[in-house]
Amino acid sequence: MVIRRALIVDAMLGSLARKLRIYGFDTVYDKDSEDSSMLVAAKTESRTLVTCDKELHKLAVQRNLQSILLNKGLEVEKMVEVISGLDLKPLRICPEESRCPLCNGDLIGVSNLIAPSSIPQSIRQRHQRFYICRLCGKSYWEGSHWEKISSFSADVEERLSLQ
Repeated sequence: MVIRRALIVDAMLGSLARKLRIYGFDTVYDKDSEDSSMLVAAKTESRTLVTCDKELHKLAVQRNLQSILLNKGLEVEKMVEVISGLDLKPLRICPEESRCPLCNGDLIGVSNLIAPSSIPQSIRQRHQRFYICRLCGKSYWEGSHWEKISSFSADVEERLSLQ
């Protein structure tokens, strides 16, 4: 099991926050969060700030908070910057360690025999394993979206290997 740091991500990086959660990072994200409240949360909750905002990064550094300043670019490049900034190479997506991309809750794995009835029977018949968020109740499985996530992860791994 990989130990992953707790993060707080600024309002400009919602899609990246969801991906960080899929990677298993405990990631706080609120699109309406003010800079000052993010700095307080980073300090009180020992979270690393992830931002594209140079001024916010500068304030974090002045307060001796861990902060990663991302360059503007593709999301895959931003993910590489975060993983490199945390010195966590190599890092792979593992569904058993992922968090809910919507609410950051812990996921619990269940078999198709006890999967929620809200999941269509046709999907329950095609998949053996499901993941349910303990916080919001959302259900996940390795369906067609998994190819896109796996492709993103492979691209991140390839870029990390070139560093």
